[in-house]
Amino acid sequence: MVYLDRYRIWATARYEEVNAALKDCETYSSASGAGLSNFRKEGRENLLPYAFGPRNELLAQAMAKAQTVQEWITASCQRESLRPGSFGAQIWETVDKGKVPLTVYP
Repeated sequence: MVYLDRYRIWATARYEEVNAALKDCETYSSASGAGLSNFRKEGRENLLPYAFGPRNELLAQAMAKAQTVQEWITASCQRESLRPGSFGAQIWETVDKGKVPLTVYP
């Protein structure tokens, strides 16, 4: 595990550490999001139905709402929705500097 001061988040990439973290939700949580928005405040219900589980009737019901959720995700990633200094805000900064074309980040 490593703490990324710039983003104020913990990160890990090695299989053993990721596996342990996925099995210990009391210690490791991304409930506030992973740098784009704070999902504790709003929107968490829009992400979970698409993340896990078998292909069954519950997933089919969730997918029926996909357009609404995609619209929410797009709105949540807009410049004015992001926390200053967050990973998402830094992506917008690269667009502003001309390092990434706007067409890559709608």
